[in-house]
Amino acid sequence: MNNDLNEIGSIETIRRIWRSYASGLTGYLTVALICNAVVALSTPALPELIRRVIDDIFVDKNENMLVILPSVAVLIMFIRALGTFGANVSINLIGQKIVGSLQNDLYLSLLKSDISYINSIHSARFISNFTADSTKLRETMSSVVVNLSRNILMVLGLVGYLLWVDFKLAMIFLVVLPPAAFGLRYLGKKLRKAVRDSLEEIGTLSSLVSETLKGMRIIKAYRKENFYLNKANETIRRVVSLSMRGVRARSASAPIMEIVTGFAIAGIIYYAGGKSINSDMSVGSFMAFTTAAGLLYDPLKAVANLQAMLQEGVAASHRLFPIIDNQPKIIEPINKKTITNPKGLIEFENVSFSYSDNSDDLAINNISFVVNPGQTVALVGPSGAGKTTLLNLVPRFYDPTNGVIKIDNIDIKSLSLSTVRESSALVSQDSLIFDASIRENILFGSSDISEDAFITACKEALVDDFVKELPNSYETSAGESGLKLSGGQKQRIAIARAMIKNSPILLLDEATSSLDSEAESKVQIALEALLKEKSALIIAHRLSTIKNADMIYVFDKGRIIEKGNHDDLIKVKGLYKTLFEMQFPESGSDKEYS
Repeated sequence: MNNDLNEIGSIETIRRIWRSYASGLTGYLTVALICNAVVALSTPALPELIRRVIDDIFVDKNENMLVILPSVAVLIMFIRALGTFGANVSINLIGQKIVGSLQNDLYLSLLKSDISYINSIHSARFISNFTADSTKLRETMSSVVVNLSRNILMVLGLVGYLLWVDFKLAMIFLVVLPPAAFGLRYLGKKLRKAVRDSLEEIGTLSSLVSETLKGMRIIKAYRKENFYLNKANETIRRVVSLSMRGVRARSASAPIMEIVTGFAIAGIIYYAGGKSINSDMSVGSFMAFTTAAGLLYDPLKAVANLQAMLQEGVAASHRLFPIIDNQPKIIEPINKKTITNPKGLIEFENVSFSYSDNSDDLAINNISFVVNPGQTVALVGPSGAGKTTLLNLVPRFYDPTNGVIKIDNIDIKSLSLSTVRESSALVSQDSLIFDASIRENILFGSSDISEDAFITACKEALVDDFVKELPNSYETSAGESGLKLSGGQKQRIAIARAMIKNSPILLLDEATSSLDSEAESKVQIALEALLKEKSALIIAHRLSTIKNADMIYVFDKGRIIEKGNHDDLIKVKGLYKTLFEMQFPESGSDKEYS
């Protein structure tokens, strides 16, 4: 039953690939089919040429054929050469275009996916999908086109020729083929499982390599090289083992065909030898038959391997299509609204959120407050209290489990995603810096910004202070993840990026937490410039950075337990005051930090 379902699944997968990605390639496919047909149908001419050479030249001593047959041989090979070239180019182009289109869909799906979905899968798994799985699928599609056109037509042409030369002899040759089909079918099923498991382990290996590169400093600091080496060795061992399982299944198809061919040749020699002794078959006909049978071997083996190749492609596509088919939960509303000039009013009304389906496991619980236009609101509290979760709800990285979030009195679920996300700018403690120039990192696709506005933002963010010392100024490459820059420099670039975006709402998530005092002071100056006339939600563990906030909400276990400005909260002598005095013990219990 499961095998039948697998067969149906394989057929449906192949249909989907062709329907979705090959429907626009009819022209190239036609060229490939014509060229392959030329190659395939010219193949039987080769054994016939040998028959004529032996019978007409060597046996009958026909001198006229000394000119005609060599010319025919050159013509046949020239036609086959043109057909082979045209077919190979067309077939590879089809494979590349199919995989290119599929990779585009894969990348588009990633861009549209929810943050929760992306976070649930290791990044290296996605990279493996783009590389190993896509390559395997391209090889499969090229092989399918070759097999469905050239090899099958070649088999039909050569079989037809064999039947024409000697019907009984051809039947002896062909009768042994059905048993081989059953063995190849069994091997195809074994191969699909081996390839699927192998691709999974390759994804695991990619994850391990990615993790190792990112954590190299920690690995070396804790002297865990041997631990990770053993881990890699074990993963590689599994990859090799599973790959070899596939190799054995794939390789077994050729020996099956060779054994079958051996029996067929034995039958041919016995039967044809008897006819030759009785002068019922010429030497030329026998040589032509055996040549045709020999030429039949490779295309027949390729057709036999078609099942194996298809299983490899199906296994790869079964890892790709779930990503392409993933449906995001954060979607555009049907009747979406827009805000032409957003003011920056943010309202949280009884907002709760859970990362799981368990409604009792709430990361934030029944949160309600308002951020008025131009107001700075700070969220403080211990780690895991729900601050970042709440911040992530504003740009709709997630949707609340319960409650409503509004921007300018409109539920953000009713607004277009572009309106929601254009309304806010995010600066986090690990702001991503791309492997591009500093200018490109700051502009980040904002091509309509004038040079004067760009330089003004860079000066206000204090980016200009360090960029002017660089050899290529703003054209200097930042390196992978900004490796050529310090933490403070990366944060100032992120702030300049937010200034360029010029959204009415600012979301600052621990923007200075990983910086030293000197870098923090410079970033703080840049942040003050950024906050001008903006509505801001700020998360900060360093309470000195939010002392001047208009309102401070203290979070604990997903709830707001205190609220007020700095002076009010110090007087309350609650969690805020405790956190403050932990950071500034010299301030005294009744003294205000200044």
